[in-house]
Amino acid sequence: MRRAIVALALMLGGCATVPTTPTAAVDPGRLREWRATGRMALAVDGRGGSGSFTWQQRDLATTLSIRGPLGAGAMQIVA
Repeated sequence: MRRAIVALALMLGGCATVPTTPTAAVDPGRLREWRATGRMALAVDGRGGSGSFTWQQRDLATTLSIRGPLGAGAMQIVA
């Protein structure tokens, strides 16, 4: 019985969430620097692939980096 209670406590602990602090709304027109990173997938005519990207904006300077799986086939666009 004791093992069941410990197992239940561990399982319920895995469902716990960390409280987040609300942030103030930001006017997108006032942003001067920001960065977005993520994963992407593309499929065309039954063929597909995946990769990751980083988009960094500093005032009017834009840098977009795109990388394939395991960093293969990297490309960077600077404008």
